[in-house]
Amino acid sequence: MTVALSPSTPVLVQLENCIDTTTVGELDAFLNQSITNSFYDNGATTLFAPQIVQGTSDRISSSFDCVNSKETLIVIMLGASGDTINTTNKFEFYIQESDDNANFSNIVSTDFDLIQGSNIGPGFTKVTDGSIGNGHIALRTDASSELSAFYTLRYKGRKRYIRVYIDVGGTHTNGTLQGIVALKRTTGYGTPVARIRPITALTPALRTADASSSAAFITFPYDELLAVLAVGPAGDTFSATVRIDFSALQSFDQSTFNQVDFNNVDCASSQFLTAGTQLRVDDNSETGKFYLMRYRGNGNSFRILADMSGTHSNGTVNAALFLIT
Repeated sequence: MTVALSPSTPVLVQLENCIDTTTVGELDAFLNQSITNSFYDNGATTLFAPQIVQGTSDRISSSFDCVNSKETLIVIMLGASGDTINTTNKFEFYIQESDDNANFSNIVSTDFDLIQGSNIGPGFTKVTDGSIGNGHIALRTDASSELSAFYTLRYKGRKRYIRVYIDVGGTHTNGTLQGIVALKRTTGYGTPVARIRPITALTPALRTADASSSAAFITFPYDELLAVLAVGPAGDTFSATVRIDFSALQSFDQSTFNQVDFNNVDCASSQFLTAGTQLRVDDNSETGKFYLMRYRGNGNSFRILADMSGTHSNGTVNAALFLIT
């Protein structure tokens, strides 16, 4: 027997051992909403612009407003160091949270995940004996092998604001390039952490010539493919002839890569170009920044090409991370 139900008809729903009353209309809206939603639509917020961290003073990033967030990601980029990194000369990153954006405290271990992916740095793990105080959870890097890498974390706490406290251990005469960016989704019902795949495309490195990233070969369903691009402080004077052009490439056979057209790539930057390249950095004011790119192509493999035009005598650090959700 078929029974006609109106949108206002009450229904009883059980989800994860929780029984609640709703209506047919509300249930239909729930079932037709995307399970996950775009990180890109909310943009990327730079918490700590790519810069050289020198000396002995600790650093504190800008805060990030998690209001309406269903999921928040923090990406930490570390370049190579000009100093010897060891158990004395080290860095510890503390994720801190706050209700009022004024009084911050370190989060507990269960409130964040260090998301594993491809080509991420080894040995960068949670520790509980950080310099700020025993029992506080930190991410520590105390070996050179843990540098020149991206680290992606998911915040699971319930505070409105978060930030990153960088504890600088020892003396860093020459310094280490560091940068931090945050992203959030504001709708949807959560992505299992196993579905978030960070893949280092371009390792953070000082470059004077063109570089093509590792390919992200995708064989599984996904909702969104993002590229977080990082450009360190300018090592040379950028101009119309001395510049970096980042191009988005895709392939259908994992062999031949072609540039993705304008309609298939978004870029959260005023530098987005409509032809030739996807993102052009040709002024020093555009360095020391993060950029966010979203693929809309339908290939199964993707790359980032960093085309360094002109003469880059000193070089500029650039890097790219694929985030697949």
